[in-house]
Amino acid sequence: MLIIKTKRMCKFLPNQTLNFRALFTLVALIFSFQAYAFVDTNCGSISGFEFSNGDSTITINDNQSYFIGDLPNNFYVDLLVDGYSQSAKFDVTNLDTGQCYNITENHLPYTFPGGNCAWNFGCGDFRIKARLYKYDGCGTICDTETINFSITCTQSCGDISGFEFSNGSDTVSIVNDGSYDIDALPDNFYVDLLVDGQSESSSLRLENLNTGDVYNVGENHLPYTIPGGNAAWSYGTGYFKLKAKIFEFDYCQGDPCDVQSIYFTINDNVCGQIDGFEFSNFSDPSVAIVDGGSYDINSIPANFNINVLTSGNIESTFNTLTNIDTGEVYTNLENVVPYTFPGATNEVWNLGCGTFNFCSSVYDQNHANGTECDTQCITFTITNCCGTIDGFEFSNFSDPSVAIVDGGSYDINAIPSDFNINVLTSGNVESAFNTLTNLDTGEVYTKLENVIPYTFPGATNQVWNLGCGTFNFCSTVYEENNASGTECDTQCITFTITNCCGTIDEFVFTNGTEDVSIVDGSTYDLSELPLDSYINSIVSGTADSVMYTITNTDTNISSLLTDNSMPYTYPAGETSWDLGIGNFMITAQLYTVSTTGDCDNSTDRVANNNTTNSKSATSNNCLQLCEVQTISFTLTDGVACQPVSAGTGSLAASVVLVDPNVDFFVTVTPNGDASIPQGYQLGTVVTSGNALTIQQVSSTTTIQLPAVGGNYKIHMLAYNPSTLDLNDISLGVTTASDVLNLINNGQVCADLDTVGVSILVILSGSTDKVANNSRTSNTSNSDDVTLVSDIKLYPNPVVNELNVDITLLEGEVLNYTMIDLNGKQVLSGSLTSNRNIIKTKELAGGLYILKLKSEGRSFTKKILVNK
Repeated sequence: MLIIKTKRMCKFLPNQTLNFRALFTLVALIFSFQAYAFVDTNCGSISGFEFSNGDSTITINDNQSYFIGDLPNNFYVDLLVDGYSQSAKFDVTNLDTGQCYNITENHLPYTFPGGNCAWNFGCGDFRIKARLYKYDGCGTICDTETINFSITCTQSCGDISGFEFSNGSDTVSIVNDGSYDIDALPDNFYVDLLVDGQSESSSLRLENLNTGDVYNVGENHLPYTIPGGNAAWSYGTGYFKLKAKIFEFDYCQGDPCDVQSIYFTINDNVCGQIDGFEFSNFSDPSVAIVDGGSYDINSIPANFNINVLTSGNIESTFNTLTNIDTGEVYTNLENVVPYTFPGATNEVWNLGCGTFNFCSSVYDQNHANGTECDTQCITFTITNCCGTIDGFEFSNFSDPSVAIVDGGSYDINAIPSDFNINVLTSGNVESAFNTLTNLDTGEVYTKLENVIPYTFPGATNQVWNLGCGTFNFCSTVYEENNASGTECDTQCITFTITNCCGTIDEFVFTNGTEDVSIVDGSTYDLSELPLDSYINSIVSGTADSVMYTITNTDTNISSLLTDNSMPYTYPAGETSWDLGIGNFMITAQLYTVSTTGDCDNSTDRVANNNTTNSKSATSNNCLQLCEVQTISFTLTDGVACQPVSAGTGSLAASVVLVDPNVDFFVTVTPNGDASIPQGYQLGTVVTSGNALTIQQVSSTTTIQLPAVGGNYKIHMLAYNPSTLDLNDISLGVTTASDVLNLINNGQVCADLDTVGVSILVILSGSTDKVANNSRTSNTSNSDDVTLVSDIKLYPNPVVNELNVDITLLEGEVLNYTMIDLNGKQVLSGSLTSNRNIIKTKELAGGLYILKLKSEGRSFTKKILVNK
């Protein structure tokens, strides 16, 4: 309900006798004003923008880019208008530098720079906002348009200038239908697309016209090569067609800047050979493999594989390895240099020790196709395949690690955050089996690791979660996966972790699946939060409980809860939020168990519901307070509203003479600045007093005036009837602020013009009401008398002097005050004639509120001072 009880404030005019001569003068004025209105000219509109120098033009499209060399010489931006106007204002922003420029044009054509001066703002990204006005010096806004565009100083797209075989050092130019022997081309060559000018991507389509094979490569960075990324040619020999396109933008977007095709032949007149074999990891020195050789695995590079060394025209190898001890056979095909076994360069030898036979055949085409150029076999033995444990460390694999020594004690704050235990090994180890025992509790944990690094609790992304205490850690390493094969080494170590205390990283609304972070001081709508959400404290480090104090700061009612197990939630047990909407403050206290028995009694508390102690009843352990965090937020239950603007309105007269015997209506004319979505209505309300208490409400722009004399304001109201029922407004009680609060809190979908338009109601005749009689402010009956009291302020914006024209009543003195946006009064005085001047020379530039008030009426206007 919108009924909000407030003190009713009404102000009555003193009983005055209206001067008949003033009344007659005002009536004449209104007829004069209306006659002038009939000959007024309709307001024009903006139809577009163009670059122009008076002779040639180019239309400007929104978000379009233009090369400065393509624009007219000495161009300017011309604002195109239809209909009637007398001035235009330009606000121009260089979006790259942030610089802003403002000019006003009072004569057609309206140009930027003004007066048809040539553009002198260089190249970049620009935004122009143009306002069209009905009169000179601005005033009534006819139309507003904003457009973004870019001016570039360089051509945006290049040309294809040729093709060449290249390896980055040596090059051979490609001519159309040229023929090339492969042994005459650079080693590890590729085809390089040569370009002039600017481009950001290319599309390369290569077709082997002998085989029909087609290869497509997209390149987003120079040089544009096929194969991509400067990789060595892998398409064999034959007769080829290469079609190339270059583009202005990444990822081949838009139309191509240039397209060219070329034909060439690569002749296969060379076949390569195998030059030898080596153990290599491509970083440490390699070890050559000789037929019949024996190699201690500890003298071979770590994480090695077998590398087949070749020379000449080779495009693939087929490798076969046989374990002579077991009879197992392994094969692999390699199409990319280096040709390695078990596979690509990142695949490590995993076959342990023994005697092996390795055979490799090399081919002049991919996939072991074409000519078999060479085949060689070799037998070798790998011995001493069992590694050792070299030590243990606390590590997170980014911060400096901390070595663990037997019997050592470690403050958890001196250990890398999010750490685990890393088992350091050397030699041939393929798995580790780890056992950790908490000597304080007797709990035992085990973990098998098959991949280096061998860590506990598990893989490198699993973080230590066992808190503080004294632990015994044993690790056994094996030469094969899954703790099988030879047991190479076993070591045990005992250590202590102390001073475990976690931290609260953040609070979130969550339902276990979706999370929304809570930011201090923010507002959240229940409809936008995860369904059935609760509050969770995200904790890092060691913690044993969180004590929550939830206070509704609107009611000062608090709820106390302790959660002793992760996740630490309110309400406990991950149940849904149960405190409704409003403003809330959460204070969360994070505790951990201390085993030292010497807790500070001033801070430690046993986190059991409704229990506060300094020591546990069952042991010497006590709770240590790790952290206290407080955060505030607001929960609302608003409705989803569309963007809406009530706009402003105008009245035919601002002073009316009302007979209390007749219902009197006025019609507000919208100024055309409203934005009313589908399903919304445009209505009006009448308010009185400084509190803007609502006295009348209407679902249309015609509204009845109160039968009580005094100053009133009529406001435009745009609203969605499904969320705001006008019958819920309590006349004489509900204020404009009450309506605004409901709008701002998302409880109704509406917009209210809080400034409104002022109207003075003057009563005449008998106070006895006559039923069923009514009239409006635009009736032509001779009994209807309307006093015009329009106020004219000009120029606005103002620089030094503000003209104030107003029709004063007989003996009326109109006091004024000028107030800045901080509420500070900067000017004051009185108006005693129909034409007045207020000096604004000493005021700083900005927006001000001009308030005018007499004994019988008041006005409020916005004044913009330009300096």
